[in-house]
Amino acid sequence: MLALRRTLSQALVRYGKKERESIGGKETDKAFGPEGRTDGGRAGSALLKGAALLGMAAVISKLIGTLQKIPLQNLAGDAVFGIYNAVYPLYILILFLATAGFPLVISKFVSEYAAARRFDEARRVLRVALVALMATGICFFLLLYSGADTIARWIGASQTVEAIRSVSFALLIVPVMSCLRGYYQGFQNMVPTAWSQVAEQTVRVGTMLILLIVLMHLGYGPEWIAAGATFGSVTGAMAGLAVMLFFWRRDRETLGSTGAVGGSSLFGAWQWKRDWALMKRLTVYAIPLCLGAIAVPILTLVDSFTLPRLLRISGYDETGALYQFGLYHHGLPLVQLVAMIASSMSAALVPAMAEARQRGDLAAVRSRAEISLRFTWMIGLAASFGLAVLAEPLNVMFFKSADGTAAMAILSFTALFSVINIVAGSVLQGLGAVRAPALYLLLAAGVKVAANVLLVPRFG
Repeated sequence: MLALRRTLSQALVRYGKKERESIGGKETDKAFGPEGRTDGGRAGSALLKGAALLGMAAVISKLIGTLQKIPLQNLAGDAVFGIYNAVYPLYILILFLATAGFPLVISKFVSEYAAARRFDEARRVLRVALVALMATGICFFLLLYSGADTIARWIGASQTVEAIRSVSFALLIVPVMSCLRGYYQGFQNMVPTAWSQVAEQTVRVGTMLILLIVLMHLGYGPEWIAAGATFGSVTGAMAGLAVMLFFWRRDRETLGSTGAVGGSSLFGAWQWKRDWALMKRLTVYAIPLCLGAIAVPILTLVDSFTLPRLLRISGYDETGALYQFGLYHHGLPLVQLVAMIASSMSAALVPAMAEARQRGDLAAVRSRAEISLRFTWMIGLAASFGLAVLAEPLNVMFFKSADGTAAMAILSFTALFSVINIVAGSVLQGLGAVRAPALYLLLAAGVKVAANVLLVPRFG
């Protein structure tokens, strides 16, 4: 972990000085030719460097986020682990709904205006998006906080109420951070986003561990301990936003004369007619992206809204159901680590497929798709059998118990299907079928609901 973070720090130091100028237009002049046409070599190089940097930051962030579940279970036990895993997918879904695909749309619009040297319009995109997402963030915060009791009844676990309310405060912060990330990415400056991602995850996990120790020492119950664990998302979001504001303030002071950052604040005078028209354009582009983004958390959320309730039907009380739900999640962090490999591959695969398709090179499209899927099969198959065979020793090593080993061994095989799903979805997106992976995942969620209802009451 420390070695990975040192590697990222070294890369950021080397890359940061050059990227710092990209917002100011010096690098933009090199990357973009006359009338917004791109200079293929320089722009492509900047894109690859940025993708590599973001990929490295994403791997570190996901690694921290995935491995934090192990000390959570070790310190707090499977009942708290079950509450956390019932609430966190709900938060991710609400977060995707609150941001609604806007960060990607912001980067798209900003990059187009940057290419045309229309920096005032780029800032207007940021301003309009900030207003829109702050409004949706406040609405979803109020919905989640005030509706916590109702949502807990839907889940079938009243002990999740405090954790739901705890995590809801992050919705007041994350939308602003997401807007700033999208803005900088529009200028192909990935350094702020990379630092922000790592800071967010590090502070989130640190807060979780500190509150776990303090609340357990003070003798609080599982519901409050889980609330402390989920509150890490709030402090992590604050840390990520602080990093983005630091870069904004720094670049405003050093590059304000170029017009790329400029201004005295993130907000300017609202021009109702123009800004309202822009907001509608942003929303039209964002909605399809939002539909694609929520497919994965919906698939995960199915378990949160079905398993605790179905386990109670099977004869468990609420605490017992949440304990079993925690056991079920023993295998998921290991599966997610395997999926990280596929995610890293897919980040490079989408633009590579799109580029070959744009050139009309169908042989390259077929070759890249074939190689990627074949490589994914080898990784997924080996990882699935390895995790299944070693399920019991891994369970004892990471979670200090052999309970749930059978479920862990079965879940191991989802690693194969998960990585194939990720890479195959990337192939489809690279070919322009953006909505297809989302539709397939939503269909899979429906199948999973039916299978849970059929199997959980019978087998537990």
